[in-house]
Amino acid sequence: REAITSSRNMMRSLGVSVQNMKDRITQTFMTEDEQEDDAGYEHSIHTEESDPVYEQKIQMIAAAQIKSSNSVIDTDNQSDASGGGDALQQERIGSLMMSPTVISKRLNQAITAVRLGQWDKVGYLILANPWLAEMTDVTSDQHLIHFLAYYGGGTVSDTNELHDHAPKKLNADLIKVSSTAICKFDSFGNLPLHRAAEAGNIDMANRLIKVFPGGASVRNNDGQLPLHLAILACANEMVKSPLPLVSNIISCFSSGLTITDNDGNLPLHLAVAYVPGDLGARLLHLLLDEIEKHRSTLRFPQTAQTLKSSDEALSDAYSIFDDDEKSVDEPSILSVKNALGWNPITTALNMAAGFEVLDALLSHPDAESLVHERDENGRSLLHLSMAVENCEPSSIISIVKSFPELITFADENGALPIEIACMRDLPSEVIVAIALLDLPIDLDDDEVVVREGFGGSWWYLNCDCDDNYVHVVCEILGICDDYKQKRALCFLKDKQGNSIMTRATPKCKHELRKTLRFHGRYEFLGKLPSSNNEVKEFDALDFGPENELRDEGRPVIVKYYEDDHVFDRITRILSRIRSNSDRFEDIQFFAADKADGIYDNVIEHCVIIESPLLTLKSIVSSMAKQNYRTDHDRFEAYLEKIQKVFRKIGHSISMLHRQSIIHGNLQLDSCGKFEDGWKLTGLIGCQMNGNPMATAHMDAAVPPEVVTFKGAQRDTPQLLESYPASPALDIWAFGKLLYEVFVGKPLIPRESGKKMEDDKRYLHILGGWSEENLFQVVSNVEDSGNGTLAADLISHCLCKRPELRPKSMEDVLSHPYWSASPTQRRSTVGSARKYNSSTTKQ
Repeated sequence: REAITSSRNMMRSLGVSVQNMKDRITQTFMTEDEQEDDAGYEHSIHTEESDPVYEQKIQMIAAAQIKSSNSVIDTDNQSDASGGGDALQQERIGSLMMSPTVISKRLNQAITAVRLGQWDKVGYLILANPWLAEMTDVTSDQHLIHFLAYYGGGTVSDTNELHDHAPKKLNADLIKVSSTAICKFDSFGNLPLHRAAEAGNIDMANRLIKVFPGGASVRNNDGQLPLHLAILACANEMVKSPLPLVSNIISCFSSGLTITDNDGNLPLHLAVAYVPGDLGARLLHLLLDEIEKHRSTLRFPQTAQTLKSSDEALSDAYSIFDDDEKSVDEPSILSVKNALGWNPITTALNMAAGFEVLDALLSHPDAESLVHERDENGRSLLHLSMAVENCEPSSIISIVKSFPELITFADENGALPIEIACMRDLPSEVIVAIALLDLPIDLDDDEVVVREGFGGSWWYLNCDCDDNYVHVVCEILGICDDYKQKRALCFLKDKQGNSIMTRATPKCKHELRKTLRFHGRYEFLGKLPSSNNEVKEFDALDFGPENELRDEGRPVIVKYYEDDHVFDRITRILSRIRSNSDRFEDIQFFAADKADGIYDNVIEHCVIIESPLLTLKSIVSSMAKQNYRTDHDRFEAYLEKIQKVFRKIGHSISMLHRQSIIHGNLQLDSCGKFEDGWKLTGLIGCQMNGNPMATAHMDAAVPPEVVTFKGAQRDTPQLLESYPASPALDIWAFGKLLYEVFVGKPLIPRESGKKMEDDKRYLHILGGWSEENLFQVVSNVEDSGNGTLAADLISHCLCKRPELRPKSMEDVLSHPYWSASPTQRRSTVGSARKYNSSTTKQ
């Protein structure tokens, strides 16, 4: 009797009603029919199907407790309740006779079993001792349901090993006997619902919400609602599918979306700060969608309100809405700032939430007005994102992709985002992203149009970074597929008219020049005046193929043909020329991609011609200005060098003729000196032997047979439009070339400023070429100090009738002039020209 009295006093001191326990025990022994009549629990909580395995374990534990004197779960040795009835019934009756020490120990055993996930023992203790549900832990003021709500989800543990979640029937049984404890706070102001939400115990939380939906509106001592804690639980990877729990809590108390904790954090702040990745993005979309759904009824507090104590009176929990002056209508939830002054977007930046979370926030309609705001230092959101310590590159890229106009905003010191990114040495992908979006042209636009207000980043990288970001410049240039775009970037001008090309730092300038190389090797220098509607000509530098790049470019001329038929005709003949590169100028030809259009035209077909270092024309002009003929030694050396040059050019012409190709335009400009020696140039326009050759191509190399006379008196000279190509054409031109170089003046003077077809005097002399003209040629050659052999060679080549000229270039090169000594070449036999039988019949 004393033990029973002592137990009752102990239970009263712990807040447990003895009568209530008796009623609960009586209810446990109610018949099945009586239980069906009791609708109290059935209408307030889920009904559970029986769990035979779970119930069998409990019966086995109960039986073991009766039989064993060394019980795992202690009983009072003084009690004698081992009479008839089943094991649980005996245990329930025996529990009324426990000593206070054993009662406390029994509670601690239940709490320990919950912490360790020993659910069968927990179930036995609850059914054997229903009054345990009303007792509190003296250290935390938590009821048993607080512990089961926290540990029963199998998502948290005090040890390194997690246990399985509690059986649903155990959750239901404990809620059934904890009708009062469900509404009780622990020492931290947490209801069991808080604890279930914090641990992500979805089954328990949903049951508690159904029994006590008002718990969703209660804040704990930290000012946190169950919604805050459920969102934090989403960061626990052991919580599977947490979003339905968040959604369920919101459905009970949607106003919680706009309630802050004691740090001023909305649920949205916590979701941004602690739930990263794809799950974080889906959680944000859920919260933002719910906020949009309830926008008309939501209010945004300016400051956080702290619940000073865990008052059990539920009305006090709702007092956070009583003061209308403490909340105002805000235009957007994204503008609400926490105690640190961070709104959800800046929270994402400072907490390195990642691009998925930031993308979800920036996609919200209200984000646009916020991202364009400036702080007290004139910094935009993009500036702030780069100022964050350990900033996430993906977050910066997310911002510039969502709001590309931010890249043009400078702070109060005039610093553009690209400058901040470079000074902070951010990863290259960030700098490339900013620079690409700030390019002065739109790379996706077919038309190259400079965009007003853009290009500051491009200027900065090329001109103000001391070549530290030349790799970024290269990467951006590599992204440009169109030559026009590259040219626009290289020659972008500032307000003073200075181009990037002129102001770029050395390494960047080198890359800019390199990117202008057509076909990967040709760098354009300028357009030539000889360009016309049919062909565009450009001076360029050839840096060689990619596997043999030169440090210094080789001068070339690039010819672009708009008419593909003309291009095909020219290249068809050029492709037949077979020679080592020491005979002819190097010629490359190819069909360019349309994307490589130059200047204002897209020209597909081009020919690249090696440019000489100098030509015979430049040498003759220079020697004439220096009056070299008065210096005997210098003149002798000059003639020796010229003789070797002409012999090599003659062999080149002979090689062409052996391939049935006629040059047709041998002039002073057709002989050029290159790095590897003198070569024959001007091959474009060559014609196959016997085919018509345009006199326009021959130009000053036209022979007398191309001129006819019209009119009644046949005194009006006129050029034929074409003439059959033959070696005789080149032999005439070769003799004319020899004469003009040796004598130092033209064979027939031209009237300045007139085209050949309009220079009637020139044509009249050429068409009427006669014996007298040949005697004058011989006389002039001999008088110039070149001797009779040179005069004889030249006069044979300049015969009026083609059949009287040497039959081939081999005949020309077999003339004694080429094998004679210098003294013999300069000797003069007499003023009279020697003729053989073939040349006297002019």
